[in-house]
Amino acid sequence: MKIVVASKGRSHLLDCSRVLQNLGHNVTFYTATPRKNFKKYGLLKGGISFAEILAPIIILSIYFPSNFTRGLFSYALDLLVALSMPKCDVFIASSPDFTWSMKLARKRWGTLLLLDRGASHVRLYNEMSILSGSRPMTEWYMTQDESQYALADYIALGSDYMQEGFIAQGVDKRKLFSNPYGVSFKDFPPTTWTGEFDFIYVGQWSKRKGGELIIDALRGTKYRFLHVGSIIDIDFPNESNFTHFDSVPQSELFKFYAKAKVFLFPSYDDGFGMVLCQAYSCGLPIVCSQNCGGTTMKRLIPDSDNIIVLNEMSSICLRDTCKELIEYIGDPSGVRSANYEKLESFSWESYGNRLNSFLEQVLELRS
Repeated sequence: MKIVVASKGRSHLLDCSRVLQNLGHNVTFYTATPRKNFKKYGLLKGGISFAEILAPIIILSIYFPSNFTRGLFSYALDLLVALSMPKCDVFIASSPDFTWSMKLARKRWGTLLLLDRGASHVRLYNEMSILSGSRPMTEWYMTQDESQYALADYIALGSDYMQEGFIAQGVDKRKLFSNPYGVSFKDFPPTTWTGEFDFIYVGQWSKRKGGELIIDALRGTKYRFLHVGSIIDIDFPNESNFTHFDSVPQSELFKFYAKAKVFLFPSYDDGFGMVLCQAYSCGLPIVCSQNCGGTTMKRLIPDSDNIIVLNEMSSICLRDTCKELIEYIGDPSGVRSANYEKLESFSWESYGNRLNSFLEQVLELRS
């Protein structure tokens, strides 16, 4: 089948395009990520980047972030995709950036529209923003987001948490397609603990991701904590047991997972959190919130006792859970095996096969 995929950044949709191509489909991937990322992440054909054309707007949105600059970026990219996209059987569009393209594809060719939502329902997303202390969304933005849910034939979601949130907001379960994201096992092999840190978190250091919970839980303790990623809206502690590294290439991340005993992910809200699979693939136990892909991993991975889901979103609960798990682990010696057979549901191949089967099924029903 002919498939067009559109995403503002690389995201998991570049991996989606690659695995669909490997299954024999004619896939075109539109994005604003630099072209160098196509080869870097294995997309050897069909990648079209508008990064150079949109460079002034991208720079503007980075240095002057606001609803206006973000909206301008989305509208410009959407227009370029709408004007460029070929006739296709399926259009997979990341939410919430491609309304014009979706409408055009349906009007011209009767294309099947699959909205890929990488986050929770926008209303729940806003609730969690307020709870975490982040800036709330405008009603206009949320209404625009919900209009895409109505426009799409189906909505692709990455975790049980996301699906439950959409159902709670009144979206028909029959419209939802749950498909957990994947991990490249070759990039995240089992590791040997280097003895440097007790805990690690990889990703944006922000209120939304639970940064303040981590600070409150580990400040003043003997535990050594490592963060790898960008600093967003919380100052990183200038204390001896807290260490920060700026973002590193994905191919280098396994070296940082090797430095710690346990992976922390106390996020207030996350569509899935692919770092969960990365850390687990490297052999790390996980402590995570209920509001991410951790609950999906526990459901699909046999004997997943080393994935601990927090009972509540509090620094006390996080501190107590961390203490219990560290004492249970002790001094991990030797290579930490993740048992790839257990993780098979989270390979990119499994992700692609589930998506392929779903698309074939719904297209057959339409014919």
